[in-house]
Amino acid sequence: MEETILLILKDEDPLNVSKQLLVADSAMFRYLIEEMHQVELEFDDFLAENVTLFITLLDDRELGNVVNGNFRELNKLAQVFVIDWMKEECKQWLKKKVECARTDEEKQFVFARP
Repeated sequence: MEETILLILKDEDPLNVSKQLLVADSAMFRYLIEEMHQVELEFDDFLAENVTLFITLLDDRELGNVVNGNFRELNKLAQVFVIDWMKEECKQWLKKKVECARTDEEKQFVFARP
């Protein structure tokens, strides 16, 4: 039977996630799960929608077409949990966004805080 880790989400039901999926690309998850023997991880600093998307992206191993509203938290999750491939894809996503910004609204996203 596959080992799972329980992710505690803010204002939502917890998620059972494959341990292997979490530790495959993340030294931080490996530390928390394998060295600190955590079986539950709190994700209450993030919207449940973004945590679910983050887990899906870990499985897909591709950032794809992320909407502006999800980008900041996905980038933060990639930074916090040291997912190198996702950090690089977030960097490329933002670079493309900056290079393609033409309207004031598009330019505001780059510098505005949510």
